[in-house]
Formats: sequence, C-alpha cells, structure tokens
Amino acid sequence: MKSMMSQAIDSTGTSVDRVPGALEQYGEHPLAYSTMQRRMLRITDSTGGYLSYVELRNGVSGNRHRMVLGEPIAEMHRWGDLVDEVLAGQVDTIFFQVGAEFAELMRSRGYRVAGFGYESSLRLPFSLRGKYRSEIRRMLNRAEASGVKVFELDSVGRLAAGIGTADIRRLVQEWLSTRVVRHGELRFLARPLEVADEPGVRKYYALAAGELCGLAVYDPLFRNGKTIGYTESIVRVGPEAPKGTRDLLLCTALNDFSREGYRICSLGLSPLAPLPEGAGGLRAVTTCATSDATMRLLYHTLDRVAFNFKGTAFKKSRYVRPELEEAVQFRPVYIASRRRLMLVDAYLLAVAMGVSPWRQILHLPAVAAGSGIRAVPALISGLIR
Repeated sequence: MKSMMSQAIDSTGTSVDRVPGALEQYGEHPLAYSTMQRRMLRITDSTGGYLSYVELRNGVSGNRHRMVLGEPIAEMHRWGDLVDEVLAGQVDTIFFQVGAEFAELMRSRGYRVAGFGYESSLRLPFSLRGKYRSEIRRMLNRAEASGVKVFELDSVGRLAAGIGTADIRRLVQEWLSTRVVRHGELRFLARPLEVADEPGVRKYYALAAGELCGLAVYDPLFRNGKTIGYTESIVRVGPEAPKGTRDLLLCTALNDFSREGYRICSLGLSPLAPLPEGAGGLRAVTTCATSDATMRLLYHTLDRVAFNFKGTAFKKSRYVRPELEEAVQFRPVYIASRRRLMLVDAYLLAVAMGVSPWRQILHLPAVAAGSGIRAVPALISGLIR
C-alpha cells in the first residue's frame, strides 16, 4: 500500500475551516498558508506532510503540467520522498518560489534552477525611528490628517462597522481598474481574497469618512504548532483613497504584532527582482546561466505588461532596505524546471495565475516593445556569465 496519495485540498469549492496539522508544524514559509487555496491538489505523506500544486492540461497536445507552490509543508528530511512521489507520474513538473535548500535538492534530481526574485521580511518589534523611515512617517501623517482610520475586524465586527460584502467587492473592482491585469484577481503565487473569516488570518480595514478605502490581509506563519508571525498576503487600496492609506494599514498591523510579541512579518515576494545591492548573501545555489537570463529578460520585458515587477520591489524597499541591517532580512528564491530556456514555464505560470500573456501584450504593445529594448543588455549579460 502506498504511503502517499494525491488528493484535493478543497474539492467542494468552499473555503477551509481548519488549518492542517502539518501546516501548524512547518508552515513558516511566506507561501505556506497559500497552499490551502481553493481547488489546489496535494501529494501527502504518512505524517500529513504535503506538497501543493495545480495541474494544467494543454488543450492541443493534451500534455499535463504540475505547478508546485513553494516548498513542502513537512520536515525537511521528508522533502525528498514527497518530491519523488510528485515526479513518479512522469508529468512535467515545475517548482516555484523555493529556497536554497529545496533548489539544491532539485538540482540533485537533474533539474535546472534560476533566480525567481527574493522574499523580504521585517524583524519585530517595528520602529519608525531613523532617517530611512522618514518617508513612511510622512505618509502616515498624511493619511491620519485625511481622517483615515484602520481597524482589525472579523466578520461580525466588519458588519457592525457597516462594511458589507458589496463594499469589499466595490473596493476590489476599483483597485483592479488600476492594475496591469484588470480582468480578475490573481491566484496561485498570490492567493485570492476571501471575504469570510479564515482560521488564523487577520484582516485590517481602512475607512475614510465612513467609507471603505482599503484592506490588508495577514496570513499566519507557524512553527512547532505556534504562530510565530505573519505575512502580508493581500492588500487592496482604492485609487481615491487618501495618500498614505496603504502605509497606515501596514504600520497598524506591525504595531499590533510587535505589541503581541511576534518576531517577524514577511512582506512576501518581489518576483524576478534582483537581490538589492548590499543585502549580502551571494547566490546560495549554482543556477543555470541560460535560465537566469530568461528570468532577467522577463523581468524587463513583461514589467507593466504581465505584472508590475519593478513597482512591487520599489514599494517594499521603503520598509526593507539593506541599510536597516538587523531589522530586515532577505531570502533569495528560485524556480526549478527541467527546461533550460524557461519561457514555457513562465507562460504556464501566467496561466496558473489567471493571466493571459497574449491578451496583456496586445493590450499594451508600446510598453511591451519599450521594455523589450531595455531587456537586451540584461539578456546578454546573463548569457555571457
């Protein structure tokens, strides 16, 4: 009898009502909570550890592709068994946003590895003191002067505050109108917003003149059955929200987490972005030069076409600067694939996230062309390394 099996995390389409035991034990990766997204599948072992993935099928060739989300939610010494199980079906399998240890494991199984950006975290307690926080202080003052108020609320408190589901949907639609991808919420690497309460998740709402103008969702990070911190997984701020609303949401949460004794808050992934200069830590993994060049090409070419890569990294840099040293940490992450030229992997990732690459490029041809020209030096440097 096999010790592992593949199963649906949520075959009914309803949101989860409990946290798996393995997640409470080993879920300290910023993506860990996202492994419970709707309609994802998982490979589990006899201890309850698992790998989460989505499966795509090519409508023309019928080929299947497994897109694995993050590292296994299991003890590290069991990672190899879970990987071997997911690879046993001879299905094309790609691993996204994994750390150095897991990337080395995949290299030992014949995979090629490329840089996929970095995750950044704030070590708590959080402080606004110092010259590198001056811009944040200014934005907070602007939001407060505009009358923005932030509250942490569950569903009961939210309804009591007059924030209904329709208000949240309106905010999301207004927010989407400002995004590169406007036709719906992203998924997979970025989990969709759930209106209902979720186990362990904390939600903050920003009101201006009594109207909802922003919200932020923080997923728990677990270790050995305890919550050790949070990751900022979802932020929605309306285009008409007062300046500084996003900062007031984050700083309110950081102050709460600091007061409650938590030690870390992850700001998540800066996809494809190069590690900031001065962040320290040379590449911990020997990556494939051609694969790295592909990722650099996509970072420049598809910025503001498929995703706001550079803008995302810039916004986080106001909080996580290498100059802050002991107050922040950076973690390079990787993609692991059988292919050397990872354009197919990037396309499949876009599909898994709910993005139509061709639709985006046709929607913004001028941006795509301009970005492509800027990408040439990065591509050349990547190929000759």
